[in-house]
Amino acid sequence: MTREELQKKVDGAGPWFHSIDFGDGVVASGTVGPEVLQQSFDWLCLPELKGKTLLDVGAWNGYYTFETEKRGAEVTALDSYCWNGSGTGNKKGFDLAHQHFNSKAKTIELEVVDICEEKVGRHDVVLFLGVLYHLKHPLLALEKVASVADELVVVETAIDLCSVQEPAMRFYPGTERAADPSNWWGPNPAVVLAMMKTVGLKDCKMVHQKNHNPEQGRAVFHGYVA
Repeated sequence: MTREELQKKVDGAGPWFHSIDFGDGVVASGTVGPEVLQQSFDWLCLPELKGKTLLDVGAWNGYYTFETEKRGAEVTALDSYCWNGSGTGNKKGFDLAHQHFNSKAKTIELEVVDICEEKVGRHDVVLFLGVLYHLKHPLLALEKVASVADELVVVETAIDLCSVQEPAMRFYPGTERAADPSNWWGPNPAVVLAMMKTVGLKDCKMVHQKNHNPEQGRAVFHGYVA
């Protein structure tokens, strides 16, 4: 397949959120550019992944699935909303990248609140990136995610109310956050840590925070099973 043919195939597999680099100058034209994706991956502060099992919850186009697989993890990618047409995406991009990279990652189409050991197995590391604030029942979702982790849960989320010291969450009943009706919550860092502890995670800490105004931004959290 020529470079031009591959680029045409990639362009036809959209819409893309992750600007995945297919090599030879072929890049998916996604909402989040390659440099931002690389920076966001670094901000996750992941441990050594070689030989680890990893569950990528909310995989969408699969950037984190394929990047963690490159680092030696045995990955399972899980999504529903962005794969089944309920949202603005589909699974075409993921499937194309999966084939192109000769990925061995397994896939599971499942809602977050339906996660359980019987359906997804257990995993050393669970990534829960960019999903928490899109869910109507975030504490239940976090409980489900933590229930299948053996070592580490990594949560990345939009944050709000950063000036509030006690645990708090802002509710968006409409399109108040980024004109996106799928954004339901704006948790502050204190409430994310409190929820992680509530679902049984230990040594919970925020490993990265980047604000784009005094109240709002994004943050990454780690919580350990033991």
